[in-house]
Amino acid sequence: MEPMTQALTKVMTWAAQKGYEKFTLARLERFLSQAEQGGVTVDELTDTEHRFAHFVSMVRALESCSNNEMADYLAALMIGGAQSGNADKKPDIFHAVLNGLGSMTKTEVNILFKMHRLELFEDAQPGGYKEDKVTQLVSECMSDLGIDEALLAAILNGMIRTGFVTPPPSGYGGHVTRNSNLLTQSARDLFFYIDYSRLSRPGVPGPL
Repeated sequence: MEPMTQALTKVMTWAAQKGYEKFTLARLERFLSQAEQGGVTVDELTDTEHRFAHFVSMVRALESCSNNEMADYLAALMIGGAQSGNADKKPDIFHAVLNGLGSMTKTEVNILFKMHRLELFEDAQPGGYKEDKVTQLVSECMSDLGIDEALLAAILNGMIRTGFVTPPPSGYGGHVTRNSNLLTQSARDLFFYIDYSRLSRPGVPGPL
C-alpha cells in the first residue's frame, strides 16, 4: 500500500469512528484528493497539534456545510494555508479565518465575493464606504441572488459574526447607513489563501 493511501485510509477510518455521515466522508475524501493534487499530503495536514486542530475544525465544517461547492472553498482555504505556511506561522489567525468560513452559507459567500470584486475593503475606503459601489452591490444582489436591499442588510449584519464584515458605520446622530458594511483584514486573508491554492490546482472555485 502506498504511503498516501495508508494515510488516507487512516484519516477516513478516524472520521468514520467519529460517526461522521456518508456525505461528510465523501467530502473529506474529495478534499484529501484535492490536497494531494496541490502537493499537500495528509500527514502534512495533521502532523502537529495546531495543524490537527485546523483539520478537525475543517471536518466539522464539512459536516455542516450545505453543498460540495462550500466544501471546495474550505478545501481551497486549507490548502492555501498549508502551501503558504501561514497555517503554521499564524495558527490562531488562520484558525479564526477557517472557523469564519465554516460558519457561512453559500449565499453569504456569494455576497462576500461580490464585495471583494467591488473592492469594498475597510482599508481601501479611506473616506468611508463608497455609495456608488454599495448601490452596485445592492443591484447585483437583487438581480443575481434575488435579495432585496432590506434582506441584504440583514444578511450583511449577520455576517459580522464571521469576522469578515464590519458593522455598518454610524453617522451624525447615530444614524446607520444600510448596507455600508465593509470587508475586514480577515476577509483579505481568506481571499489570499483561496487565490494561493489556485497556483497549484486548476479548477479551484473563484468569484461567482
